[in-house]
Amino acid sequence: MDVREKPDLEQLTSEVLDKIYRSTSRQNPYSIATLNSYLYLKEEEIQKIITLIESIRYQLKPEEIISYVVKQ
Repeated sequence: MDVREKPDLEQLTSEVLDKIYRSTSRQNPYSIATLNSYLYLKEEEIQKIITLIESIRYQLKPEEIISYVVKQ
């Protein structure tokens, strides 16, 4: 496996956090974990929207914009 094919540390961290937040909200649906997971997912959504707006602002190509939004 080539070094370029390996995911970076930020991507791995994001994937692990996503898994943790989703699993805790499913395991404990009536606890504060559900609210915490909801806020985390909303924060991720807001970050994608900001990335999209900034990409449009800097007049990037649609392919680049999609790659930035999907990458997050």
